[in-house]
Amino acid sequence: SNKYDLDRTRIQTESELISETIKSLIGDNHLEIDPENLKISTENYIGSGFFGTVYRAELRRERRNSNFMIVAVKEPSNIHNIRQKKILHEELNVMCSMEKHPNILSLVGVVTMIVTEYVEDGDLLKFLRKCKFDKDSVKLDEKSLCKADLFSFTFQIANGMQYLERVPCVHRDLALRNVLIKNNGVLKIADFGLARRHDKKDYYRFCRTKTTDTALPIKWLAPECFEEEEEKIRFDSKSDVWSYGVCLYEIFSLGESPYNELDSNNFAFLQVLADFLRKGNTLSEPEHCAPKM
Repeated sequence: SNKYDLDRTRIQTESELISETIKSLIGDNHLEIDPENLKISTENYIGSGFFGTVYRAELRRERRNSNFMIVAVKEPSNIHNIRQKKILHEELNVMCSMEKHPNILSLVGVVTMIVTEYVEDGDLLKFLRKCKFDKDSVKLDEKSLCKADLFSFTFQIANGMQYLERVPCVHRDLALRNVLIKNNGVLKIADFGLARRHDKKDYYRFCRTKTTDTALPIKWLAPECFEEEEEKIRFDSKSDVWSYGVCLYEIFSLGESPYNELDSNNFAFLQVLADFLRKGNTLSEPEHCAPKM
């Protein structure tokens, strides 16, 4: 009983500390949202990741105003999980440090959850998988893609990542599932749960733990992130460049999973992929990749 009481006290203390830190981040930036102005329904579920769940919601601009704007809200998948709350806090910390950018998901505000702009067509991975592609570069209809569209996607992601490098910020989870697409074709890099700000003279050091190992996107990791010795593992803008290269494969294969030739169900897949890359192997050329790429 005493142990249970101690654990409960520790969890409550950590939770209060995270809440206070979030309030300090909001500061005078006018990001705090009145809960009464936010209308959320679990029926408007958008999706969920390793640490968070996202819903579509309506935000009333002012308490006495009937005008609503459509937003997306992100909360921990388990609201009682302290680690997930910390991840949400770290994501907010990164987003508060960024200015508006056309290819970065915009922060709208905070109300125990992160509130962002709503992006109509969802993530780019699912979008590519359901679209038709015309190899003659002729758009047949709104649901078809041509090579110019694919090149536009590569440029927009590079544009957003170039901005993050200037923040400076390491994303660490760049993949098409974390890139959203608006109905006008504009891309927004999202999901900063694993992102970290860093000093330009240093790297972000990764401490290997059982929990963080399972959270990292193995197929998108740069080879230097597979080091067995923890002190050698570093994340910087160069590791994001490697992930961007894997994104190019996803784009020009119209959403195929990378490294399909390897058995991703293998329990030791991390080691299998590390050995594959250390031997000088690379991703195969995707079907719709132009010679210039």
